[in-house]
Amino acid sequence: PRKHKNTMDLHMKRLLAIFLLSLCVYTQCLEEEHADQVFAVRLQEGVSPSEVAERHGFDNLGPVGSMDDHFLFRMRASPHKRGDQDRAAALAEAGEVLWMEKQVKQQRMKRPQF
Repeated sequence: PRKHKNTMDLHMKRLLAIFLLSLCVYTQCLEEEHADQVFAVRLQEGVSPSEVAERHGFDNLGPVGSMDDHFLFRMRASPHKRGDQDRAAALAEAGEVLWMEKQVKQQRMKRPQF
């Protein structure tokens, strides 16, 4: 009976490890999928960027350079693609948002030397 219990414990530990690993991989995929969901946002003066970001499901990444009213917001991971569009639209229509633009990665290449 003791050996049977140890075998069951080992199987349960393995199943738990597989589940946790799968959960980590799934979470990483969501984060990578939303890594490009970054928006430059211009807010009205005196508005808290962290509160605006929180209210609309974004993370405030901080100011853009030395501009006091421009910030980078990253959309939080969500398994629902349509919800992403809705959150971006809601942020764009928020009264305290004066302007926003999705940031797109640019791939740069040097010109060939002849």
